[in-house]
Formats: sequence, C-alpha cells, structure tokens
Amino acid sequence: MVVDESVYDQENIKKELYELAQSRLVLLDKAITTNSSYLRALAELDFSQRRLADAVKEYVEFLDERLLWIRNVTAIDIDKLLSIPKEFALLLSPKDWRDVFQTLTYEALHKPVLIPVFIVVVVLLAWGRKLRTALKATGKRIGKVSADRFLYSVQALLITLLLAVTWRLLLGTIGAELLTSLESSPFSKAVGEGIVTIVPVFLFLRAFYYLCSPYGIAKVHFRWSKVIVNLSRNQIKLVMIVVLPSAFVAVVSIRISTLGGGTSQLAFMVLLLTLAYFISRILHPYRGVLKSYLSRNPRAWLNRLRHVWYLSLIHI
Repeated sequence: MVVDESVYDQENIKKELYELAQSRLVLLDKAITTNSSYLRALAELDFSQRRLADAVKEYVEFLDERLLWIRNVTAIDIDKLLSIPKEFALLLSPKDWRDVFQTLTYEALHKPVLIPVFIVVVVLLAWGRKLRTALKATGKRIGKVSADRFLYSVQALLITLLLAVTWRLLLGTIGAELLTSLESSPFSKAVGEGIVTIVPVFLFLRAFYYLCSPYGIAKVHFRWSKVIVNLSRNQIKLVMIVVLPSAFVAVVSIRISTLGGGTSQLAFMVLLLTLAYFISRILHPYRGVLKSYLSRNPRAWLNRLRHVWYLSLIHI
C-alpha cells in the first residue's frame, strides 16, 4: 500500500514538473521572440539616428556654405590665442612627423606608386632647362606674319603645364597615399588631406606664375604689358608663399581633434587678409591690371563705379 502511494506521488510530481517545464519553455520562447523584436527595433532606431545625424550634418554644412553672414564658430579670444603656441608644438611634434615618414616608407615598399611618380618628377626636373628653352623658342616667331602659328601658343601652354606640374605631381601623390593608407595615423591622414587640398591651388598658381614669366604666354603671346605681368607675377608669388602654408595649417589643425581651433582660425585669418591684399593690388583702379583700360575709358560705367566694385571685392 505504501509502495503504491509512493509510486502515485512520483507520477504526480513528474507530471507537475513536466507541466512546469513546458510552461517555462513557452516563456523562454516568448522571451526570445521579444528579445529579437527588441533587437530589430534597436537596429531600426540606430539606422534612423544615423540618418538623422547625416541630415543634420548636411544641413549644417549647407548653412555654413550659403549663410556667410552667420557665424559658424566661436570668435577667437584670449584663451585661444594663449593656446596657439601649444597647438603649434603639437603640429610640429617629431613623433607625429616620424609616423608620416614611416607611412610613406611603408607605402613606397608595399605599394610602389611613389617610385614611378618620383622618376617622372626627376625626368621633368632634368628637362627643366630644355623646357624653358623650348618655351622661349615658341615666342620668337610670335608676331611675324610669315612664321606665326596658333600651334606655337598651344605648345607654349603645354610646356607651361609641364613646368608647373613637376613638384605638384609628387606632392599630390604623397597626400593621396597618406590619406588612403591603412597604416596612417590620424595625424598622417590630416597631413594627407592638407596636401590634397592645397595641391590643385598650388598647380594653378604655379602655372599662372609661369604664364607671367618674362618669356611666358602672357607677355610674349598675349602681349600683356610688362607692368601687368610683373605685378601679377609678384602677387602670385606672395600668395604661394603665404596662402598655401596657411591653408595647409588650417586643414590639418581642423582635422586633429586635440587642437582647440585657435591655430586654424589664425591661419584662416592670415589667408583671408592675404587674399584681400592680393585683390587690392591686382584690381586697384590706378595701379592694377585695369589701369590702362580705365584710363582709356573714363566715361565707362566700370570706371565710374570703380570705388564701389573695388571696395566690394576687397570686403567680400
């Protein structure tokens, strides 16, 4: 009798445990389903937040580019001015620049793009004197009715581009390698972006510098006056010396998160002031490139409004 009751109790306990296990299994399935739904909702929320962040960033960039009268950064103050020496020390850190050279060495050994470019630059440098001689030769027949050809001007333009591209080609390749290399540190990538940013401007300015040389296209082929050629050449030289380094420092300091912004703002101010000085010299009504035209056309609207457009261009 006792044995029968013990067996009966075991069966009841077994049945209850089975039912309990089944209910727990159902609860676990519901928990898994709920957790999966929660993860999907989190993924959708993360995706929506990323899209919102991208939209906000694009909108801010849109406003920064078009609403020029609205300040997009805090004004430079005493704290930023005092932080500039420290930021310059970070920009000139030997360790960071050692990383830059190590990255370039690694890229040259594993992705030898730099080597062919370097060979091309060496060849162009070796041909430099011959290219200048050829540029002078294209101008000897200009103005002679029996010998002048439009082809000579095209040749002079191509030679000018070859003279201008020499070091800019190497710099552009170095910047691109630093910017795209997987071995680059954040500082190396910032340096690469700075180089890539200024190289097109450097190429344009250098080409125009050669255009305004004593034997260049502007003077020999286009018959610009000596005063205009010398003025343009000197001012372009100033822009290359001041604006290009300022732009490079501004881009690098903006991309480095550890810098407070004082250096980039200072570099940008130097850049703008230099460009304003460049415009004031080039477009001066009495001493600039328009001097001859304005003196020959005293009643033209451009001459009458010279003070308006001159001051407007400087301030813009």
